[in-house]
Amino acid sequence: MTSSKHRRTFLLALYCSGTLFLGSSGLLGAQEPDAQESPAGERPAVHESGTKASAIVLAERLMQRQTPELLLDPVRRDGLIHEIAGVLAQIREAYPEMMEISARQAFEPGMLLLGLEMDLLEAVSDAVAHGNAPATHTGQARFDALNATLGLSDMQLFRHVGVVALHFDGPVSLYAACRAYREIPGVRFAEPDMRTGDGPDMDVAKVQGTWYVIARKAWGDCPAGCIHEEFLYFTAGEGLARRIEASRAMEMQGFAQIMAYRGWN
Repeated sequence: MTSSKHRRTFLLALYCSGTLFLGSSGLLGAQEPDAQESPAGERPAVHESGTKASAIVLAERLMQRQTPELLLDPVRRDGLIHEIAGVLAQIREAYPEMMEISARQAFEPGMLLLGLEMDLLEAVSDAVAHGNAPATHTGQARFDALNATLGLSDMQLFRHVGVVALHFDGPVSLYAACRAYREIPGVRFAEPDMRTGDGPDMDVAKVQGTWYVIARKAWGDCPAGCIHEEFLYFTAGEGLARRIEASRAMEMQGFAQIMAYRGWN
């Protein structure tokens, strides 16, 4: 695709200039599965911050799938974070090996990369030169209005490759924002700043009051994409965390939703 070609050129230029800001995830070792069913308990305090961090990633990921709105509802976001943190705590208490797997943020939060055509690039460049950064006053009405709506807080202009990196402080739905920017004349591409490599991850879905959680173990040269993977399946609800065998999990709607959305198999 054309946007992928432009982005590869941009990343190469950033890499060569020493300003590459993509991150890569760490690696976690594989663990053997535990097939028993256990009642949920309280989460260990030492793992509380990791549980909250994963809950934030999962809540925002779930909301970005479900809403076409440009901004995530902060009340719903906080409620989901609290609920998902409780779900993960149940599972991790019942199955301690799950403490080694966290939700992986696939892209830099609150950041988009835009490729600009010459006219819009010049307008943004002029705004920056006149001290109007972040560029909410370029004279390009639709571009300025969207920047203001999303709460643009900062920007980096890479004029030599025709790309601008936009930074937002608020709860922006990045996928919805990408779609909105692509509709603006002069925007060649818009996409999140994807992190490099691969690694362990998890994902969630809620169907008829039950939470479905898939944990993906991944190992073996993960900076290049991970050679091996294994999936663990859990449900949580009514104070009980349960491990589900893979053969049965694939017959359950919640797990099927996650696998289809992520392209896992």
